[in-house]
Amino acid sequence: MRWISLFLVLSMVSLTGLEAQPEPRLRSGVEGFVAAVKSGSPDRISEWIAYPLLRPEPLPSIENRAAFLQRFYQVFDPEFLESLANSSIDGDWSTVGWRGTCYKDGLLWLDEDGKLSALHVTSRAEKAEIGARLAMVKKQLHPSVARFKNPISEFQTSSFHVRIDELENGKLRYAAWKRPSGVETAPSLILDNGVYRPEGSGGNHSYLFDNKGYQYVVSFIVMGTDEDPPVVLSVYQGDRLLSEQPGEIIQP
Repeated sequence: MRWISLFLVLSMVSLTGLEAQPEPRLRSGVEGFVAAVKSGSPDRISEWIAYPLLRPEPLPSIENRAAFLQRFYQVFDPEFLESLANSSIDGDWSTVGWRGTCYKDGLLWLDEDGKLSALHVTSRAEKAEIGARLAMVKKQLHPSVARFKNPISEFQTSSFHVRIDELENGKLRYAAWKRPSGVETAPSLILDNGVYRPEGSGGNHSYLFDNKGYQYVVSFIVMGTDEDPPVVLSVYQGDRLLSEQPGEIIQP
């Protein structure tokens, strides 16, 4: 299985099937993780991370222990670590089917081995870094697409460079450049009528954009085989598929 760097996917998955406390077979993993946090040792906690650990765009994911140790104090606020260390295994942790075990309805997820697989809490330091990185990204973009609230994804196919962003009004925007044009130039196509479409419970999802009888579908394969690309750009005219191009996510 392959997981791609879309930070909010697990947070958008329904918590249907939530159990009041960790299943017995998962309890030891939760206890091990909490004990590592209680120790206060970044090195010990680093052994309880399922790498890569995704962070919100435009922050890069944490690929290994060395990177985790380097960014430890950026990722965690002291108050959050304290809440984890003092958490009740039976009261604060819940098993959610095959997805693993979550802390307080999804702030943090552990896999079946008790390793941290998803963190949906953004620290003060990360928020500051996100602001600085977004300001830099916006300066690099053409003025026509430099204003947005949140970046969703950026990827390249053989023919196009594409950004999907959430605008201040909540709309989803698609901006595409014909390669090899740079993002400092005007996009060849801008659409701001996107619709988010979840696909099953595994996290796969798509964004759909309409353009005068044509539909642009960006499909993100969060859970797939090793042969699946992380993203596919498809263009339809009605029900007829005109083109389909696999893409690669551009890491921040």
